[in-house]
Amino acid sequence: MLRNVCFSLVFSLCACGGPSYRSELQADAVVPGSASGGLLPMCPPFGGFLRLDFDNNAQLRGAGRKKSEVRHAFVESASLKIVSPAEQDFGFIDKVQLVASAANAQVTLARKDQVADAALAAPYPTLTLPLEPQIDLGAMVAAPQLDMVVRCEGRVPPADTRLEAKVVLRLELEP
Repeated sequence: MLRNVCFSLVFSLCACGGPSYRSELQADAVVPGSASGGLLPMCPPFGGFLRLDFDNNAQLRGAGRKKSEVRHAFVESASLKIVSPAEQDFGFIDKVQLVASAANAQVTLARKDQVADAALAAPYPTLTLPLEPQIDLGAMVAAPQLDMVVRCEGRVPPADTRLEAKVVLRLELEP
C-alpha cells in the first residue's frame, strides 16, 4: 500500500511539471592583442550576454510564454571557442569564469583554472567550462535584466583574438 502511495505521489509530481525549453545563448568578444605581450587586464565584454531580457527569448516568445512563468533555469553547458586567428590557442588564458548577475545578486556558473594546461590545439579550439553544481537561475531569468560576464586572467595574446561564448540553458516553466 505504501509503495502504491509513493508511486502515485512521484507520478503526480512528475505529471504536474510544466514544459521545459532549451535556450542557446551566444556572444562574442575580441581580446586585443599586442606583440609586446603583458598581463591581460580583463576579458572584454561579450555584448550579447549583457542586459538579457528573457521576454525577448526566441524559445519563450515562440511558445507564447513570458519570463515570469519560468520556475527554474539551469545551465546545461558553457563553452568558449577561438574563432580567429586560426593559429591561436588558449595558451594565453590561465583562468576563466562565467558569472551571472541580476537584481543585486551574483553567482558563478562555471569556471576553469589552468586553462593553458588543457593544451587545446589550434585551429579553432573549444574550451568546455566545468559547471558549478545545479545552480538555479530561475529568479535571475525572471528579473528585468540578466548579465552574464566572462572573467579571465592570463596574458595578452600576440594578435587580436575573437572568442565566441555559448551557454545552453534549460528553462522549466509553470504548467
